Amino acid sequence: MMINRDYVYGIYSRNQGQLIYASSSQYHKELVNSPLFISLTCVYKQKSYVLGMYIIDKQSLIIRSMGLSLIFSVYFC
Repeated sequence: MMINRDYVYGIYSRNQGQLIYASSSQYHKELVNSPLFISLTCVYKQKSYVLGMYIIDKQSLIIRSMGLSLIFSVYFC
């Protein structure tokens, strides 16, 4: 499965409570609240930074990735 333009990402500082960098400023709130994140503390230990990702149209992405399987399932039933 390949995700092209269906996501945004950013670096968030938990200590400062602010978004340091975002690939798109349009999804600021979604990035900060996203459950898809990884800690960057092992890279930079002085402050607590996380790299977050937000998938813009998650349902559409799931349906597209399952499309071929769904077609074969219906065909063979």
